[in-house]
Amino acid sequence: MIKRNKVIDIMKGLLILSVMIYHLIYRNQMSIFDEVIKEFIYSGLPVFILLSGYFYHFNEENVFKMFRRRMNMIFVRTCLVMALLLALFGPYFMLVHGYSVRNWVNDALTTYLRPELMAKIAPSFSETGQLFNNLSPVWFMWTLVWSTIIFYLVMYFVRKSIWMMGVATAVLMIIGAALYVNVPAQSWSIHLAPLYAGIMVIGAMLGKYKSIGKMCELPMIPSVIAAVIGGFVHFQIFEKFGSDWLYLSIFRVDKDFNGIFTYPTVAIFILEVFLGGYVLIVIARVFDKVKGCREALSWIGKHTYIILLLHCLVGGVAADILHTYNKPGPDWYVVPLTATVVIKSIISFVVSLAACVGVGMIQDRMKQKRIKSK
Repeated sequence: MIKRNKVIDIMKGLLILSVMIYHLIYRNQMSIFDEVIKEFIYSGLPVFILLSGYFYHFNEENVFKMFRRRMNMIFVRTCLVMALLLALFGPYFMLVHGYSVRNWVNDALTTYLRPELMAKIAPSFSETGQLFNNLSPVWFMWTLVWSTIIFYLVMYFVRKSIWMMGVATAVLMIIGAALYVNVPAQSWSIHLAPLYAGIMVIGAMLGKYKSIGKMCELPMIPSVIAAVIGGFVHFQIFEKFGSDWLYLSIFRVDKDFNGIFTYPTVAIFILEVFLGGYVLIVIARVFDKVKGCREALSWIGKHTYIILLLHCLVGGVAADILHTYNKPGPDWYVVPLTATVVIKSIISFVVSLAACVGVGMIQDRMKQKRIKSK
């Protein structure tokens, strides 16, 4: 079993904070701040996926037991947390946003079934509202569920051979590319599952040799120099191919590229995972040297799950109370952007972070009580 590595927790802490900033703090489109935050997000998603595979337990023979434990964490818990949030905040949206019971039910169903499936099976319920938008980050958990199912199924057959794991990664990447090019977007981003499962297998291979731990032992100055170069290359690729190519639309045929780079982008995307991951490791190592930052970021990194699910909802409610914009999500920009909007969005971010930390602390106390009771 791989021991907990604080540098990894700091990496996750940095990533989840960048997600919060991305969703909650208003900024000018195409500004330097906007570009840097987007790049962090677009490199961060595959790193999160890779880390999910990194902690695969090769020494545990009962693969099905390991799979059940993992699914309980990412699927059952997510379903229950979403049900609780929908129940608690539904009345608020009825009072503030003029929701009807139908709107509430519609957003609840769409949160679980996602817009693509709702549009097919219940078109009259496919219109979503602000409650659904504020719960939008949950899509990542649904994607992780499907990726995990494929990952464990594949690992059951290839886990004893590093060579077979490499072959499995290539096959999953090819299938993922083919699905994304030829299949329309599906609910739960299920069409991306083979691609992300392939990234998880790469993570498992790295974990087998404790690669991140070994990278943390490399001399600091050369590591920082390599990270600066890697970050520059990463940003250039990000700029040349566009953010959509490094996120959900990795393999989407783009009118500007006419599909020329559709399949080679698989290799470019893998390069992005390694470049972005390495840069994040070095940045985390730097923060690890600063005691206050180390403790705060590693704690946040241990609680990325609850922060991911809560931050947009709490931030949206804070925005309502401040009577400012309430549109957390990746595709909004306020024009003209005033200082008042920026300040209020920062306050919403701080309130959201404080609430998430509070829930995390309660969660820790409950966990400690359960341990003591045993």
